[in-house]
Amino acid sequence: MKIIPGSWSLVLAGKWNRHILTPKWVSDNLFEDENIGVEFPINRPDLAPRYRSPDNIVFAPAVHRVQFFAQEPYDDDMLRRIAVMTRKLVTTLAYTPLSAIGVNYGFEETTSNFQALEIFRLSDSDQFADRVKNIKATEIKRQFEIDDKLLNFTINFQDENIYFDFNFHYDVADTKNAAELINDDLLITNRDISFEILNGVYDLELENEED
Repeated sequence: MKIIPGSWSLVLAGKWNRHILTPKWVSDNLFEDENIGVEFPINRPDLAPRYRSPDNIVFAPAVHRVQFFAQEPYDDDMLRRIAVMTRKLVTTLAYTPLSAIGVNYGFEETTSNFQALEIFRLSDSDQFADRVKNIKATEIKRQFEIDDKLLNFTINFQDENIYFDFNFHYDVADTKNAAELINDDLLITNRDISFEILNGVYDLELENEED
């Protein structure tokens, strides 16, 4: 099983002032390093630039959400740095209206290594045998309540791959509430829940980088 690049993120849903989140502001207040990368979307003036820290964390602001993306090596240190940056953001811009926090992880596995393909054989699958050429994709969505959050869990079977999407959702009243929820280990705790489900239910483990 592998991590889907760009799928590990922390999202803050609210109403953000993009005019505040300039390269200098991000450099001074979030990354605390003047050597940041600025990535501009091509032919999309409606989209704000994305900022990349020297240690490879991507910050993507928009009007209705801001996102922090983890990049390789996806280790505990990077996940903690994202939590610290996020808490600093909601503390510094304390009057920003917030509605939710989302913590996301995505993984993929080939069908040849997935031992539970029968879950995609739904009760009506046989009824389509004479009606369609092929079932190209099947998606299973579940929502679980875990402690103070909801887990939206999606498994998608497409061609030769299985995709797993974990979205841990927290409703928040304001930035103070958000800051209280975002402890240093928030992303690590939810990642470990994802790993436990993948291993305990589907007998899947993350491949080593050298594999």
